[in-house]
Amino acid sequence: MWSMLIVGAVIVGGVGLYNSLVKLREQADAAWADIDVQLKRRTDLGSMTGRVGSAMTSQPRSSGGSGFSGGGGFSGGGVGGGGGGGF
Repeated sequence: MWSMLIVGAVIVGGVGLYNSLVKLREQADAAWADIDVQLKRRTDLGSMTGRVGSAMTSQPRSSGGSGFSGGGGFSGGGVGGGGGGGF
């Protein structure tokens, strides 16, 4: 009687241990799959960035005057700007 109970407990424990090991293996496989996805995204992003960069450098630049033209310094009076007037 006791021997059957012990054998049953060992079998139940063994099945529980096996199920937990299978669960851990599935979790590890899922984690590695996530890492693979991230590496593929990073690789795709790098190649896409390179293609966009080369496409941008191959386009002619416009020399129109629509952009900001630098030059000139600060001109104009302000508080303490000197000049005439005063209170």
